[in-house]
Amino acid sequence: KSILGAVVLWAMLGAICAPAPARGQATDAGAQATALFEDYWQWVLREYPDAATLYFGDHRYDDRLRDESAAAVLGRNSATAAFRRRIDLIDAVRLSAQDRVSLRLLQFRLDADLAINKGHGSMPFGVFDPWAPVTQMGGLHLDLPQLAKAARFQSVADYEAWLKRLDAVPGSVSQLIERMRLAMAAGWVPPKVAIAGVPKQLEAQLVDDARNSPEYQPFKSFPKDMPAAEQARLALAGERAIRDRVIPAFRSLKGFYETSYLAQAAQR
Repeated sequence: KSILGAVVLWAMLGAICAPAPARGQATDAGAQATALFEDYWQWVLREYPDAATLYFGDHRYDDRLRDESAAAVLGRNSATAAFRRRIDLIDAVRLSAQDRVSLRLLQFRLDADLAINKGHGSMPFGVFDPWAPVTQMGGLHLDLPQLAKAARFQSVADYEAWLKRLDAVPGSVSQLIERMRLAMAAGWVPPKVAIAGVPKQLEAQLVDDARNSPEYQPFKSFPKDMPAAEQARLALAGERAIRDRVIPAFRSLKGFYETSYLAQAAQR
């Protein structure tokens, strides 16, 4: 699995969903803190829908993958800075003890994130949007099969959401390649030992029959009360999405890796 979920879980849970200020305390600061915690948490879930599905059981965003574009990453970096500025507007002395601890934890997390982001300069990379987003340890090629297991499949709408997620794979792969090319231009490529196995991992996605794809697994089992006609329609749509969208996307990623990325890594 990607390390994103573990890091987000460690970083966020102590700082989010803190209780309201205790009775008798000034409520303005408490209301500001509560709003900040809620806004930040919802932002994390929206911006990282893969983490929402995989690690937090929030299925509101099961119909999408995260926006991997350079513009989106820079936008997330700006949003991180904006959340940090909101902390400075809160009078921590007037908070409840719990809110004060939560605010300190969030400040620590955001300060650490901003320090890392600063090291990227104006490049479109961030704490959870690394300059090496596809390695042997993590990446879309490893996360997507996990999403197929973690997503909810209880209704037609759930399967339709999965189809939308599959349809988004080519765009995500193109965006990842774009960011990897930017990193390459800056001389940022992992050592070959850390990425040499990626093409072989990608072969698991390049199946001859789409029905053998790990992303097809949800279409092999349907709720008993779902009409047979709907089951057949969804299964066919899933097969087509994987054959026409997912497999070609991962084939392009494998080609990029073998012809460009690994070649530059070998020079280091």
